[in-house]
Amino acid sequence: MKSTVECLSNMKVIKLQSWDELFLRKIEELRSVERRWVSYFMYAWACNIFAIWAAPVIVSIITFFNMDFLGETLDPVKLFTALTVFGVLKTAAVSRKHLQFVADGSIHGLN
Repeated sequence: MKSTVECLSNMKVIKLQSWDELFLRKIEELRSVERRWVSYFMYAWACNIFAIWAAPVIVSIITFFNMDFLGETLDPVKLFTALTVFGVLKTAAVSRKHLQFVADGSIHGLN
């Protein structure tokens, strides 16, 4: 981003010296690197969000499968209690993640 701003602020010199092709290639190289890092960050962020929202479902499936495998009876009292506990844990995990984003924004805002 710095390179783009610098090139735009010195556009007159770049045009007079016929350096526009050189700077264009350099800016495109920098943008491709930046685009790669942004896409990596967004994929990692999406996987993180998916993991937070999918974890309670996966834990529920594993828990109920194990209860059935061990011979426990799956009556409504146990099922609804377990689903409520998993929902509370999911809410706590999501709230913790949101608090982390707020803290990161506050720290970056101070810099």
